[in-house]
Amino acid sequence: MKVRVTFQKGKMTNIEVLEHNDVPFGADAIPRYISSMLNSQTANVDAISNATMTARALHEAVQQCIEQANQ
Repeated sequence: MKVRVTFQKGKMTNIEVLEHNDVPFGADAIPRYISSMLNSQTANVDAISNATMTARALHEAVQQCIEQANQ
């Protein structure tokens, strides 16, 4: 999964999924994950049943962006 995370004043303000190879159900869960990540300001959000792989891929991609932004 390839994402772009926008930060403003140290907070995530937007997460865009640029590329993914997910099944339809997993892809349908992406907006809910993004909303949870933005609301909690962390990549560590609970997985949605049957979309665990999507959660893991999005978590890893967003976490990498957070780490790069904090360098």
